[in-house]
This record gives sequence, structure tokens and C-alpha cells, in this order.
Amino acid sequence: MARQIATLVVLFIAAAFALLSALGILRSKNNLAALHCLGVTSVTLPILTIVAVLVDVGVGVSAVKTVSFIVILLLGGPITGHAIALTEHRRTPHR
Repeated sequence: MARQIATLVVLFIAAAFALLSALGILRSKNNLAALHCLGVTSVTLPILTIVAVLVDVGVGVSAVKTVSFIVILLLGGPITGHAIALTEHRRTPHR
């Protein structure tokens, strides 16, 4: 029972980060600022997901699969974010 409560607390924290990031994206003045708000979520949510899975099921096959998937997300996220930012920077006229 304690593991389920701990997992629920971690997932609520993850949901709070996602909600704050979504609000930041909605209030952003331009696309680069929105991408900056998304960066916080793309790092914290995978880490909190790993913690929630490890707390709930322990180290096992599903935890190893989740960790490997999250590592791919953490490695690919910054590359994708920089590609989007570069495209947006080239698309907008400079003053």
C-alpha cells in the first residue's frame, strides 16, 4: 500500500510539472519561449516516470524497458528541440 501511495505522489508531482509547462506554453509570446517551457517538462517528466515505475514495480523487466525508453527520450529530446528552434529562428525575419 505504501508503494502505491508513493507512486501516486510522484505521478501527481509529474502532473503538476506538466500542467505548469502547459500553462507556460499557452502564455508564451512566441514559439521559442514556448519551446523553452517545453524543455522543463521534457527533462523532469521522464525522470519522474522512471522513479514512479521503480517505486511501483521495482527492478524488473518492465523497469528496464521503461528506463531504456526514457534514456532514448532524454537523449533525443534536446536534439529535436534544437532542430525546432533552429527552424523557427531561420523562419522568422530578423530586426
